[in-house]
Amino acid sequence: FSTPWSIHPAFYLLALLLILGITLFGAYLLWRDVRREVHMAEMRSQFVSSVSHELKTPLTAIRMFAETLRLGRSRNLKTQAEYLDTIVSESQRLTRLLNNVLDFSKIEQGKRIYRPELTSLSEVIQAAARAMKYPLSQQGFELNVHAEEDLPDVRVDRDALEQAILNLLHNAMKYSGESREIDLLLQKKDDQAMIQVIVPG
Repeated sequence: FSTPWSIHPAFYLLALLLILGITLFGAYLLWRDVRREVHMAEMRSQFVSSVSHELKTPLTAIRMFAETLRLGRSRNLKTQAEYLDTIVSESQRLTRLLNNVLDFSKIEQGKRIYRPELTSLSEVIQAAARAMKYPLSQQGFELNVHAEEDLPDVRVDRDALEQAILNLLHNAMKYSGESREIDLLLQKKDDQAMIQVIVPG
C-alpha cells in the first residue's frame, strides 16, 4: 500500500464492502417494517373478529328480551322486571365494550384493558346464563346453573370473566355431540372459587 497503484484495490474493496453493508442493513429494515405491518394486520383482523363476537352476545340478549316484553309474552311482573334488569345490564356491558374499542391505541400495542373491581361471581354466571338463554333454546339446549352461596366478592374484570364463560358455553354447544344439556357450576375449592362448564355424558 506504499504506492498509489496499490491504494486503488483496497479503496474499491472498502467501498464495495460499505455499499454491501448499507444494502444489507436497508434490506433488514425493510424486512422488519414489512413483518411489523403484517403482524399489525393480523392483530387488526383478530381484533375485529373478537369485537364482533363479543358485541353479538349482548345485542342478541337485548333484542330477545325487548321483543319478549313488546309482544307481551310474559304477564308476570317479577319476570318482566328481570327482563328489564337484563336489558339494562347488557346495555351497560355493551357500553363498556365499546369504550374498550375506542381505546384502540392500547389494543394495537397488544395490551388488553382490564378494569378489576369487587364482583359477585354468582351474579356473573347468572348474567352469562341469561345472555345465553336465547341461543341455547334455539338449538334445544338446557342449561343447569348451580352456584354455591356465601362466596365472597372477588376483584376481577367482570366483562372479561363473563366473556370467558360465554366462550366456554359456546364451545360446549359446538362440541356437545348428541347431548343437549350443559352444566354451569360455581363452587369453592380449598381457598379458591372454581367455575366449570360441563357437558354431562
